Amino acid sequence: MIAGTVTDSTGAAIAGASVSATSNDNGLKRSVSTGPTGAYRMDAMELGSYKITIAGNGFATLTLDNVVVRGSVITPADRLCRSA
Repeated sequence: MIAGTVTDSTGAAIAGASVSATSNDNGLKRSVSTGPTGAYRMDAMELGSYKITIAGNGFATLTLDNVVVRGSVITPADRLCRSA
């Protein structure tokens, strides 16, 4: 599982941001949107390394490389977005 909260530089939640996880092992991609509190969650992720991309309207796109999912643990990927 990959989960996190997307916020701006003031700590305010960014609702409706797009969060994508692309497997570095097989190229498969999953996408979700953040909820009203900026939180997102991707359940049942295959083990391995992922590239996470976060894009919010009016904010610079962020990329996290080599986010590793191991077993039944929550892999945190909280991020602070900056205005575009």
